[in-house]
Amino acid sequence: MTNFDPNIPYNDLALLPPKQEFYNLATYKKVVKATDELSKLNGLLLSTWDNVTATMNMFNPFFAPEAEASSKVENIVTTTEEILLAGVLDESQQSPAQKEGRAYVNALAKGASIIESKKPLTTNSFLDIQDKLAVKAKGIRKTPGTQLKDDRTGKVFYTPPEGESRIRDLLQNLENFINIPNDEIDPLINMALMHYQFEAIHPFYDGNGRTGRILMPLYLELSHKTRYPFLFISGYILKHKPEYYSKLRNVTEKGEWLQWVDFILEGATATAKRMSDTLIQIKEQKDQASSLLGENIGTRHNDLVQFVFNEPIFNRLQLADSLGIHNHTSTKYAEYLVETKIVTKQKFHKQWVYINVGLVRLLQKYAQWD
Repeated sequence: MTNFDPNIPYNDLALLPPKQEFYNLATYKKVVKATDELSKLNGLLLSTWDNVTATMNMFNPFFAPEAEASSKVENIVTTTEEILLAGVLDESQQSPAQKEGRAYVNALAKGASIIESKKPLTTNSFLDIQDKLAVKAKGIRKTPGTQLKDDRTGKVFYTPPEGESRIRDLLQNLENFINIPNDEIDPLINMALMHYQFEAIHPFYDGNGRTGRILMPLYLELSHKTRYPFLFISGYILKHKPEYYSKLRNVTEKGEWLQWVDFILEGATATAKRMSDTLIQIKEQKDQASSLLGENIGTRHNDLVQFVFNEPIFNRLQLADSLGIHNHTSTKYAEYLVETKIVTKQKFHKQWVYINVGLVRLLQKYAQWD
């Protein structure tokens, strides 16, 4: 590592797995702790929601806080509420930051669909995820000149590998690492190795960080560490952003793999616990809403409650489409939700928008890591 020069393309980037022993006692304890929190989260999901579809739908609202945090890592500032609101606005009514946030939500959904279809994660998968992001230059880098610089000083701190052939060779190695089971190393450690490698390859002109963060929960489900692709770690990364970038660079410059792996394990532990706590609060809100509605909606009672907690901000047309009901009926349902104070309504761009304020607040709190 002593020969590393940040100004020269890092075509000597080593293949995975690294020649490193990861099972020291301290790291093993971190793996156990993270696994325990993930097991609690998996158990909570299996015992709380009725079926796979209901459970997957519960993750939809979490896409927005993940999009907020991941966007902020890239210095794109928006909020969970703004991203959710963008889902009911025409594209022409959205701010640039809202468009970025919604694009990230779409990229997350694309990644989840790849995993749920039981397909492997390949270079084409990476490209499909990047394609959903709001980036202008898409595809594998073909021309030289990409360098990563300090925003304040302009100093180059990393020049990724160059040459499409070299980049694709490195991605092929990454594909093999991701998709060929390796029982000798825990998937949580492999997730950290995978994320570093993707960021070091830096295969795209733009969208590398966001794509790399999306790959982490996908890998955990692919490797059967989790049942669903839910471990959205961007909030933890944002809270520890300087440390995140410092530890990434120290792997490249000093070979400090253990410190990097420990950082990601700590992030996985904190994220899983935070999501469990938030899901318990969401379940409490959902049960309260169900009680407030009573049986006055008739046979659609459960569907209506489910919708309000899958789509925290919605309009009447979305409600009608989701429940398969007439627009007149959806208006009646929406107004009844307002009467029972389950949602509030506000006017945006000449349309009424309904907001599950309690849920939005929980999601916003989840995103901020205060």
